[in-house]
Amino acid sequence: MITAFRALISTLMLFDFYVIALAQIIAIGLLTIWLSSNLSGPAAIRLGGALLIFTVGAVGYGTWKAICTWYEPMPGVPLTRADAPALWRLVDELAAAAATRPPDEIILIPQVNAAVSERTVLMGLISRRRYLYIGLPLLMTLTVAQVRAVLGHEFGHYSGRHTRLSAISYRGGLVIAQTVTSMSRRNVAGWMFRAYARLYWIAQSSVRRLQEREADLLAAQVGGREAARSALIEVEVIGQAFAFFLEQYVRLGMGSGLPSR
Repeated sequence: MITAFRALISTLMLFDFYVIALAQIIAIGLLTIWLSSNLSGPAAIRLGGALLIFTVGAVGYGTWKAICTWYEPMPGVPLTRADAPALWRLVDELAAAAATRPPDEIILIPQVNAAVSERTVLMGLISRRRYLYIGLPLLMTLTVAQVRAVLGHEFGHYSGRHTRLSAISYRGGLVIAQTVTSMSRRNVAGWMFRAYARLYWIAQSSVRRLQEREADLLAAQVGGREAARSALIEVEVIGQAFAFFLEQYVRLGMGSGLPSR
């Protein structure tokens, strides 16, 4: 329900974004006509033409960038079932508990993080491939119960279909972000776009918070309330410790010319 609501919001707000763009183009045309009756024709045409090019060009650029941006999995080391049979058994168990299908790939990443993603087509109507990302520092430090809670949270995103229809929100966000960033702050036509972009991200953030709460419920269910609570604390501590390790040891070694392997 939350994901469908989010997709509906994104679709409607993206449609409204183009309505605003069309309204600005019409307003620029009317302004050009008004200026031509009060100024010399060439001056009005140059001013109106510049505003029209800036507006159409920015919206067209944002749309083109969104269409041409393809999802790529996060870089990491793929873990096959032969590589990590115990981990895959746990993942299959959590998928069954969440009443959803398991990921097609597990990718080990160097960050203190866990995440899921899904490659879809037709704006999320058809799921092609699922990815589960697990940070090596988490597997090295968390207890089994805490790992269950962390992964349970991620499977909560799968079972809630948070990744399924996110393509609509993702593309909509790209269109708006690319359009706004391509416009100079001195461009009058960009003022309304920037105001609308802030409204769009406020709406998206509120839905994402609801999604995180929904995923937390599954984390507590499959890992236990105490494990879920302690995992939230431990992940923050591990993140700070790992950042200190990278800064004080890894970067120091790399700066000294030591080999990375």
